[in-house]
Amino acid sequence: MKITVTKKRTGKKDIIILVSAWGTPKFIFNKIKHKIPKNFGYIHYHYTYDILNTDPYLTKRYFLKLMNKMVKDLKLLNKKRKRNFYSYAQSLGGVFAAYLLDKIDIKKSVFILPGDNLADCVLNGKETLKIKNEMEKNKITLKKLKKLLKEISQDTHFKNKAKNVKYYIKLSVNDNVVPYKNGLKLIKIFKKKNFTFELYKGRLLHKAMCLYEALFPEKTIEFLTRN
Repeated sequence: MKITVTKKRTGKKDIIILVSAWGTPKFIFNKIKHKIPKNFGYIHYHYTYDILNTDPYLTKRYFLKLMNKMVKDLKLLNKKRKRNFYSYAQSLGGVFAAYLLDKIDIKKSVFILPGDNLADCVLNGKETLKIKNEMEKNKITLKKLKKLLKEISQDTHFKNKAKNVKYYIKLSVNDNVVPYKNGLKLIKIFKKKNFTFELYKGRLLHKAMCLYEALFPEKTIEFLTRN
């Protein structure tokens, strides 16, 4: 698993953390980067396809590798100068953004097509059918996978610092990768915790929605950068 980090204007006080979706090329976020105001810096974390695989132990190790790197990088920036952090994540990238929320002070966070539980999304999403089939051959049930991935799963987080964050959530009723029901479960968590959030819904399929949001990021950038 390879991690690629792209940075620009990281000397600025306001920094947007970008996290790619699974299996998408890095350049998909180019328009988003271009639209970020010059008084904001950004750090873009991109990872290779094999971060999610048929071995749940390896998957967990890969996820924690990226998660720990992100926390380390941001704490180092804060050590040099106190920053205002904001996050933008698509699909699987939301798992990493969720992990950050209780580790680092984040002001605002955008989640495009998120789910509530990593194991549930892997075993019920259409894009991960091959992984699901291999896991079933190895007798890995949903219950077992949830236990194995609990430390890194979205619903494990959203606790202490996360309650101070303002959220922007975009779901699709026709999502064929992260089941729509899982996105609604995340919203239920937010409501239960009285989080402040804006919810938007679309009808595009998963990959089309990710691409659309990356090509037309004006609304999400405005949300992140407005006072």
